[in-house]
Amino acid sequence: MLRLHQQLRAFRILHVTPESGANRLMEELLNLDSSVIFEHITTGISAVKELKQRPDSELPNLIISAWWLPFLTGTDFVNQIKSDRRLAIIPLIVFDSDLPAGEAGRLYDAGANCVVQDVGDLDMYSRFAERFRAFWLGAAILPTWPGSANPALRQAVGSAAAVSRESF
Repeated sequence: MLRLHQQLRAFRILHVTPESGANRLMEELLNLDSSVIFEHITTGISAVKELKQRPDSELPNLIISAWWLPFLTGTDFVNQIKSDRRLAIIPLIVFDSDLPAGEAGRLYDAGANCVVQDVGDLDMYSRFAERFRAFWLGAAILPTWPGSANPALRQAVGSAAAVSRESF
């Protein structure tokens, strides 16, 4: 008999960043199970356009975005995602090292669910990845669409979500 997560579509995380190195580092540190699809789009404009065209079954369950994006700030990207009724439910995390003063407040006003100041330190990335897995993939209840894998998320991320929730 197939496990529940094998019967459902894969869990999707969309990472929006112009930096391919940052994308690879994030994907490696998150240490996701192979049934989790980690997608990368390099610009906010492309991400908004593509997400609006996708069927519900192919929408990400979670978006991680840089603030510094070509042609569109992270705040503008958050505004565009959160102003679309279908996309607004997707949790959106902004993760960047160079947030201008006061920008975190504007991001939250725009609808960001979490803002993380990246200090550019590998140990910090590792701690972020552990806490990310524990909270967003292990404890949080994320939105679902028809065919979504959220009910089986703990199985789908395997041991990656085994980080202790006591770290919060």
